[in-house]
Amino acid sequence: MSKKVGPFGISKRQYKLHYDLHSWTGIVAGLVIFVVCLSGSVAIVEHELATWEQPELRLEPASNPQPIGDLVALAMAEVDPRARAEPSPAPGEEGGEEAQRTDSRVFLELPSESHPTLSASFFEDGKWHYKHWDPANGEQIEVGESALSFHTGLHTHLQLPVIGRMLVGFAGLFLMISIISGVAAHPQLVREIFLLRWRPSLRMSFSDLHKQVGTWSLLFGGMLSFTGALLGLFTLFAPVMVLSAFGGDLDKAVEAFSGKSQEFVGETADMLPIGPLVEDFEAQHPGYEVSRLVLTHYGDQAAEITLDLAEAPQRTLDAPESHRLSLVTGETLYVQTFNGRGIGARLMSLTSLLHFGTFGGGFLKLLYFVSGLLLTLCVGSGLYLWLERRRRERADLRSFQILERLILGVCIGQVLATCVSIGAARVSGLQAATVFFAVWVGYVALLFAVPRLRFMVRAGGLASAAALGGVAAYDLVTADFWFARSLPVDASLLVLAVLLAACFAFVPARKSTRVSSEPSRDLTRAA
Repeated sequence: MSKKVGPFGISKRQYKLHYDLHSWTGIVAGLVIFVVCLSGSVAIVEHELATWEQPELRLEPASNPQPIGDLVALAMAEVDPRARAEPSPAPGEEGGEEAQRTDSRVFLELPSESHPTLSASFFEDGKWHYKHWDPANGEQIEVGESALSFHTGLHTHLQLPVIGRMLVGFAGLFLMISIISGVAAHPQLVREIFLLRWRPSLRMSFSDLHKQVGTWSLLFGGMLSFTGALLGLFTLFAPVMVLSAFGGDLDKAVEAFSGKSQEFVGETADMLPIGPLVEDFEAQHPGYEVSRLVLTHYGDQAAEITLDLAEAPQRTLDAPESHRLSLVTGETLYVQTFNGRGIGARLMSLTSLLHFGTFGGGFLKLLYFVSGLLLTLCVGSGLYLWLERRRRERADLRSFQILERLILGVCIGQVLATCVSIGAARVSGLQAATVFFAVWVGYVALLFAVPRLRFMVRAGGLASAAALGGVAAYDLVTADFWFARSLPVDASLLVLAVLLAACFAFVPARKSTRVSSEPSRDLTRAA
């Protein structure tokens, strides 16, 4: 009878299969998983860091703000969606020279304690535009481009059209498989949960670090990978769902999920006052507040308004509701809610809430941020261990050297590019995407050009720490030192900079020792 290994009582053969599965899922999708995890750690605090990143938005909550209706009217007069249309078709084409109307929508985020301005966003000319107003006096505030929103896009769809979201979904699926197989592949995981041997052997130190970080972030990583896979692969499953449930009728599917949309008429109509509308909805739903408005076809006979209702503040897993009304008659067109609509709808709402951590306030967001960094460290250390196990027999192979520099360049280069792009956007207003990809690609190129790999790895880590510490010091010197939301962020960045510098400055030297295979070592200890 085959001897059982570990607390799960699996055979040695099964253990070996789990170990190989854990290794290969990590190396096949490891780089994409690392990119998604690191950018996700930044994206999770985008809303909380908006006022830090853009000092122009650092406004104390207005003691006597203008009425919501006046602010919305001011914003819509500036945005004026009625003036936006698709370019006129060329002469002779269908439609002649008459402009074809688009489904123009404007998203308005109302002022709150964490977001003190009125913000409008709309899509035009192939990109998103953002505008902000001071609720105290209605003056428009000019702000630079947000680097954090770039990293959010990197997390959700890798800044790639169409296929990017599916790649992120598959990365979540591979991460979930790696987590499950990793638990089975390390039978002494619970016993070694507090074991960290900081010795001259890099491999031993990283092995202990990988196991500890993976164990402590096990539940968080499993939850994020599962919810991320669902969110990312929804675009892949949606056509199948539409085909099976609605006979392939996309219009019926959209109507079932969001109600029937009203077509643009082209006739001007008077709009209902939005201020009283918001006040009535908040009065009818005590404990909730209208956090966002979506205005469609504003000024037209078919004008609509969507009011997003959420807890104030969000402290439970109750999903927000969206009420869509006619802005001309006040008639309710559709109510989108996941509460009370069965377990399927409930699970769909929980997926988004759990993945983005929008239900527990600032402390939960901080916990998500730290856990995301730990998960990123777990993935990075796993990639390093995979390289170390193959170094002894393949170190002289050209293919291994290329793979090694590529993996280290992508991982450490992304850390460096993230720190530099956020710092550059904050200090000089440079475009985050340009800075990010220039630094990332430049660092990978340097790793291939400079023979001293260890020196370049350490230099990349120290440069990342310098970028974080530098932007924090710059913000403390140039901005309002006592602003309640900037000081904690600067202090956190300085702590991260010190930890990052310590990790790369005091890494023990590699010790040339005989390295045995990981499965046989663990099996011996388990026996």
